[in-house]
Formats: sequence, C-alpha cells, structure tokens
Amino acid sequence: MLAKAADRTLLVCRPTASEVAHLSAAAEGLRPAGVRPGVLLVGDRPYGPEEVGAAVGVGVLGVLADDPEGAAAVAGSGSPARWGRSALLHSARTVADLLASTEPARAGRRGSAATRRRGYPVGARVGST
Repeated sequence: MLAKAADRTLLVCRPTASEVAHLSAAAEGLRPAGVRPGVLLVGDRPYGPEEVGAAVGVGVLGVLADDPEGAAAVAGSGSPARWGRSALLHSARTVADLLASTEPARAGRRGSAATRRRGYPVGARVGST
C-alpha cells in the first residue's frame, strides 16, 4: 500500500455531509494498515474544521480556499494573472508552510504537531458556492 510507505497521507474533501461520509470511510480503510491520515478541506462551509475533525476522528491540517477562478487559472483555463492574486494560492502557501514545518505523524505516535495545535491555517475564508 502506497499510503503506508508515504511520510504523510492527506485526504482532501469539501466539508459537505456526503463528502465527509466518504472521507470517514476512506480514513477507516487506512487505519488497519497503520496509516493515520490528515485532512485538508476545500472551503469551510457548511461544516468547519472542528466539526469535520470531530465527525471523522482525523485531524484537519488546513483549509484550502474554495476558489473556482484560482483553480481554473492553475488548470490553464483561466487567467494566469488571476493565479498570483488568488485566495487558493494564498491558502495553499499557508498549508504548505505548515506541512513543511511539522513532523509527519507516524504509526504508534499520537499525531503530529499540526494535528495537536489549536486553530487551522486558513488562507481565506471563502465558502462553497
């Protein structure tokens, strides 16, 4: 299993009831292999990081801005100038900095500093549309 060999496994979802249900199933499927994933949310509505983390039992490491225009710029179908000013880029930098500065969670440990710290890196509080 690739996730078992990885330094860190991140699951990404929007904080909606259906996606959180899928997230929960995915996290549960990784546990028997000793993989303790972290979660990145795309947007913070309708459920926030605390609610998602509590529902799934997995630490939410950060929130990426729900920024369709920024995502289009990354995919090459939007304005390249938009990418440099995008909420998505700002939030991705925040999350990347956090991930680079924390030690990955390993099996048998209580989780990384990122999963224990209070608060979540939120580059922009842009909810789902």
